[in-house]
Amino acid sequence: MPGKSTAAEAEARLGEPAQRLKLANGDSALYFSRLPYGRAMYVVTLGSDGVMKSIEQRMQQATFAKVVANSWTKKEVNELLGPPGNQGRLDRQKRDWWEYRYAGIGPRIVFAQFSDDGVVREMVDVADEDRIGIRDD
Repeated sequence: MPGKSTAAEAEARLGEPAQRLKLANGDSALYFSRLPYGRAMYVVTLGSDGVMKSIEQRMQQATFAKVVANSWTKKEVNELLGPPGNQGRLDRQKRDWWEYRYAGIGPRIVFAQFSDDGVVREMVDVADEDRIGIRDD
């Protein structure tokens, strides 16, 4: 509960975080992943006092739309979206990719593609053809 809950209470309810980050403003963030097929990344933001400020589900189009190609870095994408559900390399394009699955109009996947300097070059949003017609619950 924002304004009351602590990190320990969030972990007791949501499990072990997939990632813990200290943010530039002194807050910290806990990333609770349900990827790949749970299609959710819950981010709990805690103030410097250790009390929850907010909880958000980040796997949604509006959140992905914040990422600006040719400007954002891996670090910024990681802070916004959390650890990817899967990752790999496109050798011919010389790009790394991170995969984020979400539930849009049907199951979807967003691929963040990064050049070797760690800059986002493209965000690709596609239908998750392998999962269409399959329930993820």
